[in-house]
Amino acid sequence: MPHYYRLGTMPKKRHVQFRRPDGILYSEELFGTEGFSGPSSTMYHINPPTQVYGWKTLYSTKADYVEVDTMRMRHVKSAGGMNGFAPMGTKTGQGLPAAGDAISGRVVLFGNTDVEMAVCNPTEQMEYHYKNGQGDECLFIHFGSGVCHTMMGALRFGPKDYVIIPKGVIYKLTWDEAPRPVKGKKPAAPWRPAGAPDNWTPEQMPLGKYLLIETTNGSHIGPPPRYVSKATGQFLEHAPYCERDLRLPVHEPENGLAMYFEEYGEYEVRVKARDCMHSYTFHYHPLDIVGWDGCYYPYIFNIDDFSPITGKLHMPPPIHQTFEAHNFVICSFCPRMLDYHPQAIKVPYNHSNIDSDEVLYYVEGNFGSRKGIEVGSLTLHPQGIPHGPHPGTIEASMAHQYTGELAVMCDTFRPLFPTRAALGMEDMKYPASWEGEHFPRLAAGQPVGGNFVDGKLKSKKVKSKFGDLVDMGDGKIVAPPPVIVSSTNGTNAPANGAATAGANVWAPNTAANGTNGAHSANGTSGKHAAGAKASAKPTTRTAAKPAAKGGKPAKARSGR
Repeated sequence: MPHYYRLGTMPKKRHVQFRRPDGILYSEELFGTEGFSGPSSTMYHINPPTQVYGWKTLYSTKADYVEVDTMRMRHVKSAGGMNGFAPMGTKTGQGLPAAGDAISGRVVLFGNTDVEMAVCNPTEQMEYHYKNGQGDECLFIHFGSGVCHTMMGALRFGPKDYVIIPKGVIYKLTWDEAPRPVKGKKPAAPWRPAGAPDNWTPEQMPLGKYLLIETTNGSHIGPPPRYVSKATGQFLEHAPYCERDLRLPVHEPENGLAMYFEEYGEYEVRVKARDCMHSYTFHYHPLDIVGWDGCYYPYIFNIDDFSPITGKLHMPPPIHQTFEAHNFVICSFCPRMLDYHPQAIKVPYNHSNIDSDEVLYYVEGNFGSRKGIEVGSLTLHPQGIPHGPHPGTIEASMAHQYTGELAVMCDTFRPLFPTRAALGMEDMKYPASWEGEHFPRLAAGQPVGGNFVDGKLKSKKVKSKFGDLVDMGDGKIVAPPPVIVSSTNGTNAPANGAATAGANVWAPNTAANGTNGAHSANGTSGKHAAGAKASAKPTTRTAAKPAAKGGKPAKARSGR
């Protein structure tokens, strides 16, 4: 855990007598990891924590993965419809239906032997307390608010909160909900879950929604080691967040945020362990700790408190890293200034992360490198297949200086597999969404080099080099517009003195003298050099029909 913390009352030293007001000893418990050598906390119970009974197994929690031998890009629409919602019964409204409570309503979508990713859209409050006995949990609250009552104190949560709950912590999520009507009193305003979109309906999301990332390999979720001092555990200066950004458990009974309850009766605690859900009964309230201290506890970090690291040129995903566990990391893609080099490409470059599968959960904003993505979408890009910007998004990003996108990413070092529930919400067109012309070079918008659809080339003229004349199949020979290239002062000056729609800012420097292609020898980009010639011999049809009125075709560039 990030740092040492203490809450409530406790004796001056560990393992000494500490008595209740009635003279009976409090029950001390060491709550630790890795045997006795990892992070731990020492807690003081009103009742002996060993007094439980009535244990029984309720149901299996083991995820059933399908298509384990299939590797493809995937897009799962967990919310169904733009802005997270669409009319129920419509084709775009078949996202994750509301069901269950904050635990039983979890639906696993992807996972492996290290991690599971689930989405929960509950319809009812928890009537029991819960403990995950086999893994840490990271709950990203997308919509809704409430209180997470834990045995180590209360945590009030809201939209965009990461709620980190370590393995073994007993807790209960209580969502804020519509107040019960008072007879004769008109409510001040209609109630809605915190952060819910304008077109929200209670049938689609009664209480709230969250993304769950859970360890399945026994490891723990925490800050990346490179963010903290090896000597003291303090967050370092280069870390994108620090101790001040964390919200820790509190004991504020006057605000409905009590840490402990001295109550007796029958209280059910459900425990997830051995891939099953088990039920135990306590004869006292399971939240009965009056004080604790240590470095193992739940906490909250809001994604809006993440301070993005930006650069002159595009920075790789590790700069977005927020948490990690064994064999996977969690990253936060937050609103930020974009790259500021005059010729920077503002969206991610194509990349093959050879060792990782990548899942992105889209929270809000305009996702610059993707088309057809909705709020609540999850995309899976598996290792072994390059992925990158969708057609047209690179050029579209050039003029922007800021992105408002917000997304949570989980990168894993073992392949992720989908569940049947994920297949039921999958957009089967997504793998083909990279087809089509990525860099349109003609003013009319026709494809150059062919428009690939379903693996087939649709235009008759193919393999046109950059700057070549293009036969679009209708007998007309056209030339691409002049190319925007960089002048020696680092600015983008259009050829012939005017900007041209569809031109590329990334035209390579190929001229032997170091100038920009067919541009003048003085390195400026205002006019074409007088002696510029086409690099390839024109065909008979090309010679018979000049490409541009009163001009010559631009010199072909290499390097593509």
